[in-house]
Amino acid sequence: MLVMRRGRIRSWLRLAALLRHAGWDVLVPTVLLATLSGLLPAAFIVAMARVLTRLTGAEGSAGLGDAVAAAGPDLIFAFVTLAGQQLVPPFQEALAKWAGRRIDGHVLGAHLSTALRAPLDRVEQERAVSAMAEVSDAYLRAAPTPGVGAGVLPMLAGRYLQLASALVLVGVTVSWWVAGLLLIGALVIRFGQRGALATFTDDWSRFGDARQRMNYVQALGIEPGAAKEIRVLGLLPWLQRRFTAESQGYLRPLWRRRREVYLPPFLGYTAIGFVVAVASFVLMSRSYDLADGVAVLVVAVQAMLLPLRFGSYFPECDVQTQYGLQSQNTMAEYRELVTSPTDATEPADHARTFGRPAAPATTAPRRASDERSPHEIRFADVHFRYPGAEREVLRGLDLTLAAGRSTALVGVNGAGKTTLVKLLAAGYPPTSGSVLVDGEELTTLDPARWRRDLAVIFQKFVRFDLSLRENLHLGAAHLPADEEVMRAALARANALDIFERLPAGLDTVLSPEYTGGTGLSGGQWQRVALARAFYAVHQGATVLVLDEPTAQLDVRSEVDFYDRFLELTDGLTTLVISHRFSTVRRADAIAVLEDGRITEFGDHDQLLSGSGTYASMFRTQAGRFAAVAADHPAGGPAATVAP
Repeated sequence: MLVMRRGRIRSWLRLAALLRHAGWDVLVPTVLLATLSGLLPAAFIVAMARVLTRLTGAEGSAGLGDAVAAAGPDLIFAFVTLAGQQLVPPFQEALAKWAGRRIDGHVLGAHLSTALRAPLDRVEQERAVSAMAEVSDAYLRAAPTPGVGAGVLPMLAGRYLQLASALVLVGVTVSWWVAGLLLIGALVIRFGQRGALATFTDDWSRFGDARQRMNYVQALGIEPGAAKEIRVLGLLPWLQRRFTAESQGYLRPLWRRRREVYLPPFLGYTAIGFVVAVASFVLMSRSYDLADGVAVLVVAVQAMLLPLRFGSYFPECDVQTQYGLQSQNTMAEYRELVTSPTDATEPADHARTFGRPAAPATTAPRRASDERSPHEIRFADVHFRYPGAEREVLRGLDLTLAAGRSTALVGVNGAGKTTLVKLLAAGYPPTSGSVLVDGEELTTLDPARWRRDLAVIFQKFVRFDLSLRENLHLGAAHLPADEEVMRAALARANALDIFERLPAGLDTVLSPEYTGGTGLSGGQWQRVALARAFYAVHQGATVLVLDEPTAQLDVRSEVDFYDRFLELTDGLTTLVISHRFSTVRRADAIAVLEDGRITEFGDHDQLLSGSGTYASMFRTQAGRFAAVAADHPAGGPAATVAP
């Protein structure tokens, strides 16, 4: 229990520390308004007491009119404090939102920086993926975030200042013993209410899987991506039933848990509040003397009501701070997961992570003698398994990618081809063995600078809902955008026709979901991805990695690609992964990956002359194309793309 309380105190202190990122121009007026909100209720009570004193003291004097005139300044002050209590909260809310946005800008930027710099083996851990999903959900669905929680802390402090000022009035007008009793009652009720909220918030993660399933089914029904399949397959009745089942499976346990957490404590704290209230008023009645006057009685009663109401729910800051704390703790957990030392149960060699090398990092991987000189890359006895997996994906792999030459990699699905690309891109370190760049260990190079030498198209590349200009610029985002180079990259990828058809040219958003945007087909997206890789090449990348580069291209585009393959890859250290032998046959060397090892290596003619896996796979694919070609005129498209 003590450890838990210390942890919560540290969480609150970390949340409060975020306020410095709001900026003094926001923080100073926020603190001033919080101070006003804490003092105005007590000031109003005192002002009205002075007014009552003036009015009740008018008997036997010059007259009521003179008493009202004498009470005028106090009455005006009372109205000012009353108006202030109405005017301050809207300004507080506005400043809290302003502060929250600034803080979240800092927090989210730091979180994304951590995520993007962390090694893939850490980022792809199950709990890390779940934590990132929780953080993303908070920001995308406008749930309370660390910035929101920190932004309302001054408002919460104002509530405590209200309590303190009211207790001072009670102590002065009634008794400090009564003030102490009210303080205990207020804090017990307050901490009980916040404790129940904290418990329920902690339990929130228990329902994460059910909430994720419900959100997925909901998104499936409202987002455009699945609209065609839902209509064609007639899935609306099924979707309605499934959403009802998933939502009930999530909400009913959630509601039941909420009743368990809130109802029993509510009854207990209500009883405590009732006892404290009765005891306080009894003590006040015994200590009050009619000679003290009506004004003292009014001050005492109003001041006592403030602490009694203090234990209630604060709509402007309770949920915001609690869920802001949860989001902050999730971010801290994520940071620990992706930056802490590798678990001791894993092999020692696997503990090497990019960005934290055992040896001092070298300079950029490019040779100083030739800024565009291609690299030789060698995989030496590389073993690799994913964290937590029992089976190794790569088992003693040896492969050399010759500098300035093209190497094709073939193998059945699941052979480890994409995993090899992840190792090459410094996403993962090998479990054992070495990846060498020009004879230097890849793990000793600065991963950010090494990746600038890479132009990579993954099999499942990202379709960015950005303009064509931005899609291309992302290939070398560390350099200023160059429109002339973009056009050259589009021409190299045979994608100029896409650019010419876009209504706003390079500035057209490649998504129909935005005003003026345009959707692209799968094949067009593939050519845009190729153009992005070639843009990186034009901007200095010397290692080109193409994972299934023609998978979504139409026949004519594929023919153009493999006819120009040697031209497109000239002077680059190229690794191409493809099931299309029309592409791989033109590579300078071909490697066959089987069972985590390279089992065959040579050029197309050498491998085809043997009786190994490559020859078998090639003849099988050629037979299929031959069967199709028989149904087409000689020289037709099907025959043209045959292996």
